[in-house]
Amino acid sequence: MWVHGSLGASNIDIEVTFPEGTELFSRQLDFVNADMVDPELTAGLNTGVYEGKAQSIVDATLTIGPQGSDTLVAIWWKDDTGVWHAYQPGAPDWANDLSMLEPGNTYWVNVSANCVWNWALS
Repeated sequence: MWVHGSLGASNIDIEVTFPEGTELFSRQLDFVNADMVDPELTAGLNTGVYEGKAQSIVDATLTIGPQGSDTLVAIWWKDDTGVWHAYQPGAPDWANDLSMLEPGNTYWVNVSANCVWNWALS
């Protein structure tokens, strides 16, 4: 798999393709403003620095989208050793190895609809 990115002033364009040229996805990601208390997420993949309080992934993600919705598809985080960790609501425990969100870490967040992640309430 090939990942190509180009950095803009307030966003990054990312394209992921397989070696034979088949495109997996192409997306423009806007940087999350670190001063923003409640970041707006767009349907699909978002990335940004988490500024909420350190807490369990379940508690931290309760405020993504309307209460009781299934807006959150998955969250990924790459640790300092280059290992990716994931959380997908409803997936078996063995598939979810991301258990905490920590302020200052960058996370990839996939949501099914445009929504707000209300950090002040989490």
